[in-house]
Amino acid sequence: MDISLRTLSKTLGRAACSSSAIFSSVRLNNILAYSALFASLLVSTNALAATQTYFIAIEEIEWEYFPSTDQPAVALDKSQRTSTNSSANRVGTGYRKVIYRGYTDESFTTVSPQPAAQGILGPTLRVQVGDTLNVVLRNNAARPYTMTIQGLSTENKNNSDKKTITAAIEPSETRTLRWNIEPESGPGPADKSSVAWQYFSNVSKEKDMHSGLVGAVIVSRRGLGRRNGPPLDVDREFVLLTALSNENISWHASDNLRRLKNNNPERKGERYYASNMMANINGYMHDTLPPLDMNACEKVRLYHLRLSSQPADLGLELTDNTLLRDGHRTTTISTPVSTISVADFSPTKTGPHAFSAAGEGLAEAGIYAHFTVNPPTLDCE
Repeated sequence: MDISLRTLSKTLGRAACSSSAIFSSVRLNNILAYSALFASLLVSTNALAATQTYFIAIEEIEWEYFPSTDQPAVALDKSQRTSTNSSANRVGTGYRKVIYRGYTDESFTTVSPQPAAQGILGPTLRVQVGDTLNVVLRNNAARPYTMTIQGLSTENKNNSDKKTITAAIEPSETRTLRWNIEPESGPGPADKSSVAWQYFSNVSKEKDMHSGLVGAVIVSRRGLGRRNGPPLDVDREFVLLTALSNENISWHASDNLRRLKNNNPERKGERYYASNMMANINGYMHDTLPPLDMNACEKVRLYHLRLSSQPADLGLELTDNTLLRDGHRTTTISTPVSTISVADFSPTKTGPHAFSAAGEGLAEAGIYAHFTVNPPTLDCE
């Protein structure tokens, strides 16, 4: 059932209050008792260990960092146009990439639905402590890649085959990978109800990730996870990658170079190199990220990861809202390399609100977007 315990408790509380004028106190107590039983059954049903299976293909795509949108044209100054304009010596914003793409079953014919704002990120995988995660991985790309999940223990499908997890998957090969979700991979005593880990290709980690191979696994505390949504105590969640994607080190750098009107390598230089540093959120530059919508007073969880081949403050900064992280109020999430930070907030002001990279000049380079807060659907506490 796709409803958070927080929303459920508010709805039932409202129903109980409105019912008090009609029902006797005995009957009202019965309503509350059945409500509590329903909530406990919801949690206990989720507490059963399960095997979560995902079907993922590694595929090459054409990606546009700065797509045309129905939104008003974004006004860019001369310095901002460094990475967006194509010319004889600049690729522009369209690049060949390689990504993880989810499918509904082993036939790999129907793509799994994914929020538009997830962009270039691979599908978000959701498990609980005690589960087993199976990934049926097919390599539809032209070169070998892998899928490594930082923070999870591995179990070979065939214990005599030590390469099951670690070895590269060749083009056209399909392999089943398995991870046991141990308590050490889930939320600790001071954590929220969920934590998250990066998954990526590790043939050449930096080149693979800047080529586009990155995603997130969300691990919930036992009994609080959902296969297709946030933990039961959360109303809405978003995975956000702030990145300086370095297309100069992508496996497809030579393919992208051939897009130039004048592809003479001698014409490449510092300006060409700088024009291939794409400052983005989930693969989108300059406020072209598809809408992130939420309702006022909801509990919203953010999972933040970063990607850069050079030192940069790619922390995520919100305006008009404060985040709760590690028990402290803040407006910025600072995330170390190769990790994912988790922070919650409950917006109260309706309308559009900006968020961006915290580092100087990075918002102007392209790492900024908006989320929209709609009026509340339930009374705010």
